[in-house]
Amino acid sequence: MQTPGEVPTATDSGPPGDELVRVTGTVLEGNGQNCLLLDTGTTRYALVGGDPNLLAPDEVVTVTGTANPATATDCTDGVPLTVTSVDPAV
Repeated sequence: MQTPGEVPTATDSGPPGDELVRVTGTVLEGNGQNCLLLDTGTTRYALVGGDPNLLAPDEVVTVTGTANPATATDCTDGVPLTVTSVDPAV
């Protein structure tokens, strides 16, 4: 099992505040309706979108997406992360 972690990567495009990230962590149920979090061990991301078949609580996954604290979500905690891809962690 892969150790949860994160590798943020800056992006040159997108709205101000967007940061392209690729992070690995455990999916958790968050507070709020339809709220899923990704816990990397150092940061919690509120997941926006993504494949619901892969984003199940207790799954360890690698998520690529755009993090932006200004993005609105149903979650009450976590940095909003708009998901572009999800892969099972190896």
